[in-house]
Amino acid sequence: MVAYYNEIDDFAADWLENLITEGLIPDGKVDRRSIVEVDPADVAGFDHVHWFAGIGGWPLALRIAGWPDSRSIWTGSCPCQPFSAAGRQKGKADKRHLWPWMRHQIFRGRPPITVGEQVASALGREWLVGVRANMEALGYVFGGADLCSACVGAPNIRQRLFWSGSRFVRSTRLVGPAMARRTEAGSGFVVNARRELIAGRSRISVGLGGSICKGLEGHAGDVDDWSQSGRLIARPDRPIAATGAWDSYDVARCRDSKARRVGRGVQPLAYGIPKGMGQGQPEISNLVRRASANRVGRLKGYGNAINPEVAAVFIRTILDLEQ
Repeated sequence: MVAYYNEIDDFAADWLENLITEGLIPDGKVDRRSIVEVDPADVAGFDHVHWFAGIGGWPLALRIAGWPDSRSIWTGSCPCQPFSAAGRQKGKADKRHLWPWMRHQIFRGRPPITVGEQVASALGREWLVGVRANMEALGYVFGGADLCSACVGAPNIRQRLFWSGSRFVRSTRLVGPAMARRTEAGSGFVVNARRELIAGRSRISVGLGGSICKGLEGHAGDVDDWSQSGRLIARPDRPIAATGAWDSYDVARCRDSKARRVGRGVQPLAYGIPKGMGQGQPEISNLVRRASANRVGRLKGYGNAINPEVAAVFIRTILDLEQ
């Protein structure tokens, strides 16, 4: 299986190629053109197609979830900046609103299933309504889920809207006999299945508007563990239960006097570089410039990436419901 990765940022594209070389994501072609410039014929023949590939979160999630390499799938987390509360919130008026171009690729390529993700803001939910309408108009069955990173034991909320569009319904268990008949005629649906996750202590609602960040048991800690900014705070005197990728962690004390969980052995990501360091020493100043560029690239890469563990939960749910 050879995958297609589309990523316009050179630093992230280099990152993808390094991950491919190390065998951490499937072998494939990294295309650095904008999706606007890609002819649909260019992706013909690829089983896995990843639009807005970033640093490979979706292909990693597929591996974690056990998605077969031989089974075709497209992924795409369209840029969130037009819809994020941290941006200018121009919505569809923002030039980075690229869903129409991804819709065009789907229309021409007709993948059997496509999955994606978007920020769970008010504008993001409006965006998702449009995506659902577009996908159903193309004859896809549509499903969505409002999920957060805390559902897999991560020390933050990071609320995101995950969605899928499928051309095939393999089981009436997924939609029921009546809905399956409607699906044959091209009508869509939203999955409303409920699943027990995280050792049976947290409940996930797969469906538009279903949030698992409300009522988390055994993972979110007490109410006073939630800060005013909505971030989950780790406290050394009362560690938060975790599973999977966050089983092992160190506690980092931050400048705001709070403590947060970080990966075991991970150094602080946003170290500053003293101004003027290496001045008059070309070799040192060149290293400083490279380090500075890497720092910015890493911040952008991690900041724009999806949480693969959460995406894997969504993918596994799709696989389970199709049985």
